[in-house]
Amino acid sequence: MSRIVRSEEERTIIAYNIRKRRKKGYDTSGQCARDFKVAHSQWSTWESGSRTPDPESLAKIAKFLKCTTTDLSTAPENWPEEKEKFIRERDQASTSKKPKPLPEPEPAPKAVESTYTDDGTSDYISIVAMLAKVQSKFDRGEIPPEQFTAKMQSIREFVNFSYRGLLDDKQSAG
Repeated sequence: MSRIVRSEEERTIIAYNIRKRRKKGYDTSGQCARDFKVAHSQWSTWESGSRTPDPESLAKIAKFLKCTTTDLSTAPENWPEEKEKFIRERDQASTSKKPKPLPEPEPAPKAVESTYTDDGTSDYISIVAMLAKVQSKFDRGEIPPEQFTAKMQSIREFVNFSYRGLLDDKQSAG
């Protein structure tokens, strides 16, 4: 399989033609992908233009859709209008499938002020607050998994350090 680097315009033209020809025989891209014997996700990348098939696959797609590779690679006469419509539909379809963002979490209740005791309660509250904040940011997609893992490791180290400090204080007091 040889790989060809294509411009954004070429990828869009191929995607447009694949989708247009697919719609003549199939209601959904999933049905088409199943009959073509590829994963639906693969077919979707071709129809969206996020990836283009290699030359070998393009030839197989053309045969499957009963056309030529030139038919799939050539822009229609009214391309500027068709391109605008295609991009609008593609973008609308991709945003409609994304999960809706989670509602903002309610703010944590304010801690009741009390007299300070060194029994570890304040450390425990700090740890719970840190965990909740990191988890909330991760759930909203504000931090990637690698950063989430690193932050959780930092909190673990903080807990280990704090716990050791509490044990040392209690043993020296006892």
